[in-house]
Amino acid sequence: MKYAFDFCPNRTGKAVHIAIVDSGVHAEHPHVAGVAGGIFIRADGALSDDYVDRLGHGTAVAAAIREKAPAAGLYAIKIFSDSLAVPIEALIRAIDWAAEAGARLINLSLGTSRAKHEAVLLEAVERAPSCLFVSIGLCLATNTTSSRMRESFSARRDTRVPSPAFQRSATSEASVSRWRT
Repeated sequence: MKYAFDFCPNRTGKAVHIAIVDSGVHAEHPHVAGVAGGIFIRADGALSDDYVDRLGHGTAVAAAIREKAPAAGLYAIKIFSDSLAVPIEALIRAIDWAAEAGARLINLSLGTSRAKHEAVLLEAVERAPSCLFVSIGLCLATNTTSSRMRESFSARRDTRVPSPAFQRSATSEASVSRWRT
């Protein structure tokens, strides 16, 4: 399978704003080499400017993105702090924040298997019409995800972007985290 990067080897990501919704980013990591900004959305909804990654996952994601798009503006949206689990409201607020901040691509390396989260997640995606969503491992309520949710995510992604979860399907069981109620 060919990816966007294969067709555009000289592309750098310049002028592209990418939001990384994860455990934050360690901006000084040599493979990241800085971020354009960020925010921490706490489980209780409070905002903080402490988007430093203390779990490591968000930094690894940022490094992978930086390798393929070295000139892109990376924005760390930290929702995971002590563990890879948060209330769904924090994820929804992160998607909204990213869209309002001008992100054109929102990376979601996370998942949920709770069908009750589907409606609010779909609403958040639909409120961000100018954003492309990339998910590595997004898991939505296995075998119960509505066709509307699958269609919304499918329509909002570029099939040339390497996203294994979408290549398998939106109902993949490749979850890397879970959401508390």
